[in-house]
Amino acid sequence: MAKVNLTKRKAQSMLVAAFLKNGYIRSRNEKRLKKEGGFNYRKGFEVRLVLKDKKDLKLIQAAIVALDYNLSKSYINQNQIVQPIYGMALSDQFQKLQEQKEKAVKKNSKLVKVDKTSISHNFKKIESMVCKHFEI
Repeated sequence: MAKVNLTKRKAQSMLVAAFLKNGYIRSRNEKRLKKEGGFNYRKGFEVRLVLKDKKDLKLIQAAIVALDYNLSKSYINQNQIVQPIYGMALSDQFQKLQEQKEKAVKKNSKLVKVDKTSISHNFKKIESMVCKHFEI
């Protein structure tokens, strides 16, 4: 991987932006875990960042390394690159981020128009609101 110098703040904002753009969380089903036990049901906590090309992947991987998270193997799913990040604490942080995004989208849904410029403007507004909330 090519060496990219990133500050922790810049790396964090890159991960947040990637998540807000096209990321999602997979979390453990506690009922199923209780029913099947830890040996049979091994699914953990995972944040998945869906990326469009290898250039974005390299930047996100550099951000993950800059933040001292474990770099997991990326994979291709339906012609898109997916970079998983594992961990319960990290998953909880991104869950809060997702809830903030949903609240902001719901609050600003009347402002969203069909043309691309207003959608991207509202996305940037929502992203900045969430980043301010999490002090990123």
